Amino acid sequence: MDPAPREVEDMESILDRIARELASARPSTRCCRRAYEPGSTIEGLEELEELLRECRVVFLNLYTPTCPYCHLFRPVFSEVGKRFRGAAAFVSIDVARYPEAAWSLGITSTPATVIFVGGRPVNAVIGYIPRQSFEELVLEVLRRAGCAS
Repeated sequence: MDPAPREVEDMESILDRIARELASARPSTRCCRRAYEPGSTIEGLEELEELLRECRVVFLNLYTPTCPYCHLFRPVFSEVGKRFRGAAAFVSIDVARYPEAAWSLGITSTPATVIFVGGRPVNAVIGYIPRQSFEELVLEVLRRAGCAS
């Protein structure tokens, strides 16, 4: 016997609410030994190396102060970083001040987001990334790294 249309609507409503709750839930697995303020700026490669030892997953935003797209992406990067705090580190570096960071990673344009897993760069995204696309990318990386529920 098929469920009544009202029951189907109620089930769909409940399933939709559960899906929204799951999508907005923060990952519970902590993959960093210490907390880093999302979007904070690091000062050079030595600090990056320390960070890579402390966190299994690191999202590094390379920017320059004069880049308009960098200014547009910075709040997106910080907001997404706050959502996934503890599961990964989200830090930035000014490559106008520390050009060796871009050079060592083979980055020639900003903004750029380099993704590290286990201390190694696994991906780099050049340019501005819309918030939803960036969140999806972060969640996929965290799942593959075992840092998301």
